[in-house]
Amino acid sequence: HDMAVNTAIASLGQRGVMTVNPASRTLTAVAPLPKDVYPLEQAVYDIVSRSPWCEASQARVSTKGAATKEHAALRRLGLVVDETQEQWLKLGPPLLILAVTLFGGIKIIVGMLRDRPVTFLVMLCILSFIVTVVFAAQPTRRTRRGDRALELLKLRNAALRASTRHTPGLGANDVALAVGLYGLGVLAATPLAAFGTALVLPQTSA
Repeated sequence: HDMAVNTAIASLGQRGVMTVNPASRTLTAVAPLPKDVYPLEQAVYDIVSRSPWCEASQARVSTKGAATKEHAALRRLGLVVDETQEQWLKLGPPLLILAVTLFGGIKIIVGMLRDRPVTFLVMLCILSFIVTVVFAAQPTRRTRRGDRALELLKLRNAALRASTRHTPGLGANDVALAVGLYGLGVLAATPLAAFGTALVLPQTSA
């Protein structure tokens, strides 16, 4: 969702209808919206144009419904997983690893009772537990078909990544595609660099 909104905002910036203040992470609509825009771009513009300064985070939250529709279209194409599949992919493999870890824990207890060395088993259990936590924390959004489609798009648009530094000559759709494929980093050292700075999610400290 965040990446979809980022691409829409970058496209609006390239169209010249929206500016950004990277220090306050706020967006401002400065020109009328053209008619040939995508629904998500329309939704973002509508939110931003309601006030002189709209925080980028608020634009993301307020356009979640529109982004969800885009996500549903990708799901129908088999490019992203649905909620049920995502839960299984997130919990299924970690549960299997956790089961192995618990079995190893039982073996450790048995080994200690029999006064046998268990250091190696302890290390393996700790490692498997770490793998479980990391695996469970990783979001699983794309299907294998989606991964293949993404890699194919990156391959076919490899030149676009380098050409984004010349953004004045690119169309808004090209800028949006570059951000969608390669992330906000492609906007660095370009006229849209301020958008890249403002749209990066701030790091939270514990």
